[in-house]
Amino acid sequence: MPGGRIAYNRVVPIGTLDDVVSASRILVYGVTGSGKSTAALSLGEILELPVHLVDEEFGWLPNWTPRPVDEIETMVASEVGNEHWIFDSAYGQFLDLVLTRVEVVIGLDYPR
Repeated sequence: MPGGRIAYNRVVPIGTLDDVVSASRILVYGVTGSGKSTAALSLGEILELPVHLVDEEFGWLPNWTPRPVDEIETMVASEVGNEHWIFDSAYGQFLDLVLTRVEVVIGLDYPR
């Protein structure tokens, strides 16, 4: 696996902090409640990159009405086409769009 090795069914990182600092497109990935949004916002402030909180920006309309998938894909495709961004998640329906452009994936793999 590029960027890591498999150990006990998990990817063990081989990247460095320098990899994160020099990246202009970052995905912070993890389960609900793992701290993705908090980490993404902090990184965005430190690295001066625009942050896209996926649930807030793309996933939901008012009153927790789900946004249509095709509309989400169009919005995400537009943003990942930019040169600088941090996403705090990437749902399955558009994960491929993000992964084709991301430079660094930060996986938050610990219990809530």
